[in-house]
Amino acid sequence: MYQSFLKPGFDTLVIAVPFVSVLLIGHFRLDQIIAAPRRKTKPMAPAFRLDERGRMLMTDPDGRPWKAPAPR
Repeated sequence: MYQSFLKPGFDTLVIAVPFVSVLLIGHFRLDQIIAAPRRKTKPMAPAFRLDERGRMLMTDPDGRPWKAPAPR
């Protein structure tokens, strides 16, 4: 009754593969995953940790122990 406008062959494959791949990339948001910046720094350390005696120790975000400034 109706004739198909997509005939099986190499031309259909050349058109269909990029079209389907763009649809899948958009559906699964792979473009955001691929384009996301890579983390080059370590994640920040927690603000509090326990020392070897089990006492609470306040640290800077980079992990160094915090020291109170000297009084003037």
